[in-house]
Amino acid sequence: MINDEEIRDASHERFNRLAKLKFNAGMKEHNPDGTKGLDRMTATELLDCFEEEIIDQWHYAFVLRRKVVDLMVENQRLREYIEGQNTNE
Repeated sequence: MINDEEIRDASHERFNRLAKLKFNAGMKEHNPDGTKGLDRMTATELLDCFEEEIIDQWHYAFVLRRKVVDLMVENQRLREYIEGQNTNE
C-alpha cells in the first residue's frame, strides 16, 4: 500500500511533468507568435474558458464513474460466481 507522502510526491511529479507539456502545447496552438496569452485575456474571457474546462471535467468524471460502477458490479458478479463454484466442490 502507498502512504500519503508517496501519493503526494508521485502526484506532484506527474502534475508538474504533464502541466508543463500541456501548457507548452496550448501556447503553440493558441499563441504561436506570442501576441496573445493568458495574462492578456479579460476576466470574462478567463471565466468563460474556466467554465468550459469545468464542463469538460464533469463529463470526464461522469463517464469514469459509469465505468467504475460497471467494473464494481462485474467484480461482485465474479466473486459470487467463484463463491458458488467453491460451495459446489
